[in-house]
Order: sequence, then C-alpha cells, then structure tokens
Amino acid sequence: MVDLNAFFDLKKKKSGKKYPVGKYLVASFLYYHCDFSIMTDDEYDAICKELLDNFDDIEHPHLHLLDKEVLQAGSGFHLRYDQYPLIVKSTAYSYLEHHRMGKNYFYEVVYNYSNS
Repeated sequence: MVDLNAFFDLKKKKSGKKYPVGKYLVASFLYYHCDFSIMTDDEYDAICKELLDNFDDIEHPHLHLLDKEVLQAGSGFHLRYDQYPLIVKSTAYSYLEHHRMGKNYFYEVVYNYSNS
C-alpha cells in the first residue's frame, strides 16, 4: 500500500513546513495530460512560486521532477506522461472518476493528505 501522507507531505528540512509538491504534480498531470483543471491559474501560480522560493529547502521523493525554470514560468508542461510517478497518475485518474460521479475528491483526499 502506498503512503499518500509521505507523498503529499513535503517538509522543510528544519522547520517541518510542508510544501505542495504533490498538489503541483497532480494539477500539472490533469491539466497537461487530461485537459482538466482542478484549480485557478492564480492558485497554480502561487504553488509554483512557493515551490520555487523554497526549492533548496524541500525534501520530497519526487523533487527531481521539478525544474526551477519551469516553476518560474508557472508551468508543469516539461513532464512527459511516462515521467509522472504512478501515485500521481492514480490520484489524478481517481479524482477524475470521482468528479464525474459528483464528488469533490480533490479537496477530500488531496488536501486532507497534504495538510495532515
């Protein structure tokens, strides 16, 4: 079983502050590979700025997928479909399925895991 808490909890080395790498990856995957937006452009830009501003202090198993220049541009377009980890794709597809069923899965699951 995959530990979603470990995936979505991005902690600063010393302060324990969490950063939204998981949210960025799921939102990017859905937007660029599924033509589906789960947040406003302003929300996405704010996540990119937060990640860029704190990039050197972030610990996350998928940090290598982020690129400072791309974050500065407020994008996630650089990642090919096959570069996304399975947990990102699974979360994204699960969100889409729940969205079709009328459930607000992203806020129930992604935000809960990322803020626990």
